[in-house]
Amino acid sequence: MAKQEKIYWHDAHHYALQHELYDYLDVLEFEQEHKLNKEALSMDTLIIKNPKNAHIKKNIGQIFRGHNIVEYKSEKDNFDIWDYNKVLGYAYIYSAFNKIPTDEITITISLTIFPTKLIIALETEGNYTLQNPHLGIHYLQGAKFPVQVLESKSLSEDENLFLHCLRSNVSSISMIRNLEIMDARNLLNIENVYLDRLIQANPKSYKEALDMVSERTKAIMLEAMDECGWWADREQQAAQQAAQQAAQRALEMAQKMLCDGLSFDAIERYTGLPSQTIIQLASQLQP
Repeated sequence: MAKQEKIYWHDAHHYALQHELYDYLDVLEFEQEHKLNKEALSMDTLIIKNPKNAHIKKNIGQIFRGHNIVEYKSEKDNFDIWDYNKVLGYAYIYSAFNKIPTDEITITISLTIFPTKLIIALETEGNYTLQNPHLGIHYLQGAKFPVQVLESKSLSEDENLFLHCLRSNVSSISMIRNLEIMDARNLLNIENVYLDRLIQANPKSYKEALDMVSERTKAIMLEAMDECGWWADREQQAAQQAAQQAAQRALEMAQKMLCDGLSFDAIERYTGLPSQTIIQLASQLQP
């Protein structure tokens, strides 16, 4: 089974947050990769509530104050004490540089894998306790800032479809729900970063979903794919990757054959490599 290429979820996570908080876009400003200073230090997402007293009923936004820092880890990444300390540092730096009182800042840690070791370490210190007000949402009490941990796989799919699906192994039914909502929001196009990553990670579920969605939704997706060459690009990338892997295997095989003393003609016949490539490889192996 071919190894799946790495999916870069961070951009998709930024847009998943906006889809989750879709009903509050008039009072929330989303800044991606907000720079903390003139150097490269930046936060994944900064959500500014304006006006800051706006009431957010959505479960993941109930903790929000005026300025809300979101740190994201992809589906296979862990979050340890050093990551936690880094995010606390972000909050302090943001407070200092922008003259924002610390009591107006919150921290959200969004991930797939629950940070068990981190929680145990913090609770062992004796100053931290964990509350679970909603499914998949944990409040970490004891820090200078209000902190919540979003465990995406445990979030309610009904309440938090977009964050819940920000991973591989998403079902075709979940894929259909995503497609239908994006269609309703007129966002069913190839420029939708969230949808792009979701399909990359779940091509089988996507193909199954296309056979089950409405003919209108299917037609829109197929038209977008055709106009932008989306599916062709994906297939081309896969073909290029397979070709690169095959070429690398051929080079490794040729190297072993040269070390075993096989003739250039034999190596060319068995590996399919050009004679010039084999000659160059042989010259590199000479002491």
